[in-house]
Parts: sequence; C-alpha cells; structure tokens
Amino acid sequence: MDSGIRGKACSIVNEGNTALAVKSGGLNVFATPSVAALMEQACYESINDRLNGGQTTVGVSINVKHIAATKIGKKVYADSVLTHVNGNRLTFEVTAYDEDKKIAFGTHERVIVDTESFLNK
Repeated sequence: MDSGIRGKACSIVNEGNTALAVKSGGLNVFATPSVAALMEQACYESINDRLNGGQTTVGVSINVKHIAATKIGKKVYADSVLTHVNGNRLTFEVTAYDEDKKIAFGTHERVIVDTESFLNK
C-alpha cells in the first residue's frame, strides 16, 4: 500500500453525537469523541477495499485537536490522507470541518491485522 490515499466521511450533528449525549461534556455540540470517530471512519474506509481478503485494520492511536464547536443540525466532514506506511502500520493526517470552518485536526494510526487471528486472541 502506498501513501497518498485519501478518504472522506460525512455526518450530521444530532442529539446522539453531542458531548452531552456521549458524556464527554455538558453541551449539545459535536463531541470530541464523535469527531475522532468520524476521522477514524475516513481512514478506515479509504483503505479497506485495498486489503487482502481476511484482513482489516484497527485503530491504535489518535491525536486530535478539537478547535471549534459545531451545533446540532450542521453537516460535518472528515478528510484523511495516508502519509506513512511502515509494514502493517499506517499513519494518516486527519482534518474535520463543518459547513463553515475547520473544527479539528491531527493524526491517526491504524494497523493491518488478520481478522480471524485478531478475534481469536
């Protein structure tokens, strides 16, 4: 697998993915854990079809700065770029936006695993 692969994931902020709902804060705005999950989704989906049969990826680290709030009803997007491949380790740069602005950025690392072996550990 080569670096440069891009991914995108989209969602809408709703009562189920707010800080209040996921218990990461007390406001009805897009939660930091929800931002991170959207970023992971963009990474996962960008490379999933490029894996060999019986393989998947698992997230092993994420470092995200959540820099702006997003209200309920707004669309949110996460973009990913695969920046480094080291054997079965994949490193991505990730950025999230709402309809008006950048809301988060960071890095995410995933590892390619054999699905059956991983589940039988």
